[in-house]
Formats: sequence, structure tokens, C-alpha cells
Amino acid sequence: MKQVSQMADFSGGAAAEEKQSAQASAFSFLSKRVLEQGSELLKQGVKTFIPPSTKLPITRIVEYVNKTSLD
Repeated sequence: MKQVSQMADFSGGAAAEEKQSAQASAFSFLSKRVLEQGSELLKQGVKTFIPPSTKLPITRIVEYVNKTSLD
């Protein structure tokens, strides 16, 4: 049954792969930015990283990214 669904999805496979690639590169970019800003704040003595633009704790951002990347 699994093979049948994979075969049926073959026509849209390129678009799905492109979307997944775009999501992966966006996640990579965001991860890099979060790490850069987080390490900068740690150097300044801030222990909890909260992005100034969102005011959300990093755990909420990770939950959001994980949830949206599975769609």
C-alpha cells in the first residue's frame, strides 16, 4: 500500500521536493541567525534568549518551526 501512495504522488514529487528544500534552507538560515544572535547575547551576559522582534522564548520558536516543517 505504501508503494501505491508513493507512485500516485510521483507527479507532484518535484514540487514537494522543491518545497522541502526551500523549507530546509529557510530553517538553516533561521537557525544560523538565532545562533549568531543568541551567542552575541550570551557574550553580553543575557542568559535567556528572546528575539527582540517576536518577544517569544526560543522554545516557542523551535516548536513553531518543528510544527510548520512537518506540513
